[in-house]
Amino acid sequence: MVRPQEIRSFALECLRWSDEANNASQRDLMLRIAKGWLNTASALEHRMIDGGQLACPDLRSKLD
Repeated sequence: MVRPQEIRSFALECLRWSDEANNASQRDLMLRIAKGWLNTASALEHRMIDGGQLACPDLRSKLD
């Protein structure tokens, strides 16, 4: 199952890519994607606090 920590690592990878971007457009895109991953991790944590489940196991197979 995909956990918030893993999702945050996706965001960190996007931030690294934004540092390596060749132009502002690529950098902005990577920053927007990183923000999306962070929002997703936060939403998942809130869902878990409220008694919800982690992301479905099928999501992991789609990411690999």
